[in-house]
Amino acid sequence: YQNELGEVLREVRNEEQSVQGTIRVGLFVGFPREVLVRFLARFAKDHPDATLRLRYGSRDELREALAEGRLDFAFALDAEDPGDRIQATALYEEELLLVSRPALAKGRFDLARLSEVPVVDYYQGDPLVQRWARHHFGEPAAALDVRVWAATTQLVLDLVKNRVGVGVVPRHLVAGELERGSLRAIGPQRKPLRDIIWLKSRTGTWRSAALDAFETEALQALTPH
Repeated sequence: YQNELGEVLREVRNEEQSVQGTIRVGLFVGFPREVLVRFLARFAKDHPDATLRLRYGSRDELREALAEGRLDFAFALDAEDPGDRIQATALYEEELLLVSRPALAKGRFDLARLSEVPVVDYYQGDPLVQRWARHHFGEPAAALDVRVWAATTQLVLDLVKNRVGVGVVPRHLVAGELERGSLRAIGPQRKPLRDIIWLKSRTGTWRSAALDAFETEALQALTPH
């Protein structure tokens, strides 16, 4: 409460409505690093009097922090939240591919084959490879040999590249490897699995010039035109 009061008082004295103060942003683990860095670098350069405070968290942690006012914004993979004080705006879609080293991609790749190969996934409570299987085959694999629960996109990719197993990653992250042939997309490619990236914010609360600027520029930078 003291921090929030301090922000309000600074904004009251901010007669020119310049972009200053702290902006607290939550991110799901695995948010595309290169996308984030480009936007944050531009924002920090354009607004040197603003301070960005980033926090990574799980879906539930970000929901709770945003609802309780400990975050101003959250980049999330879901739009649903309890209550009516959270606004979610779709930013862009991310295509997800199951990829592997070429040696594991040989032959027909179906549910039976998926159950035979080692897997790298993110979270045990919400296995993305099983979601990929349900999307493409209408049902999950009977069993998965998950060697590592890696949490982050970059770590999943690095482990796949080092022959630990197959894993699901965003297409933009592996476009170069796919083009060079060092990695291959496996399984059906007819209807790609996609995630929507959302920007969430609290509604019905006081907003500073800094928060307005962050939301406006995030939508401009991260929404396809």
